Amino acid sequence: MITWPEFFPNPNAQYIIEQDKAVIRSNNFRPQQRERFKRKQRQTAKCNFDLSLSYFKLFCSIHRHVLNNGNDWFSITLMTENGLETKTARFVLGQYNARYRADNRFNVSCDLEFK
Repeated sequence: MITWPEFFPNPNAQYIIEQDKAVIRSNNFRPQQRERFKRKQRQTAKCNFDLSLSYFKLFCSIHRHVLNNGNDWFSITLMTENGLETKTARFVLGQYNARYRADNRFNVSCDLEFK
């Protein structure tokens, strides 16, 4: 498993627990069969990075080449209500948004999904 670089600035994160939509339907009435198709909760976080130009270039490189355009799972340490925790995450849909600021810095926002 890939580990997010520890020297990289930690993002500000806002955690959300979402309900997945049920995609598979079953007509079986046995409890074992119904258990398989229950809805799962998915934990996501809206993260914001405040990066300098060099860190932004490194972020883009990690996202594209190491994390397979953000689609691979990786291990990252984030601040939670219990303190610092190491979580397994990936980018939702492999996407992020970057905005250049006038002070030669970048605001990078993304959604992370946790296992």
